[in-house]
Amino acid sequence: MEDWFDTDVDRNVLYVEVEGWFIDDTISISANGKTIVQDSIVQTEPSTETSAEFIIPNIQTIKQLSLKVNSSPTVSFEIARKDFIFVGIRKHEKNIEVVFYKRPPRYD
Repeated sequence: MEDWFDTDVDRNVLYVEVEGWFIDDTISISANGKTIVQDSIVQTEPSTETSAEFIIPNIQTIKQLSLKVNSSPTVSFEIARKDFIFVGIRKHEKNIEVVFYKRPPRYD
């Protein structure tokens, strides 16, 4: 049986999901040292508790992803599992949490 997301998701890209409460926060994202998103302002949609989605092409070529929220230190990590194509970013005060998903996160 085919999962619903198998036909609706491009498995050649990395989806960066901004989750939780963000109020006029800025996000910067780099892949392999190259800036993909520079100081994008995000605002949470209260009904879904999501703020933004960034799509980064060619997941097979991404070795390292770096994220920065506001003036926080940059968080860098390796993209070792290419089947985990969803990365969630959450903010807890001044801390950033990164969550890896194999399937698209659902916000009910």
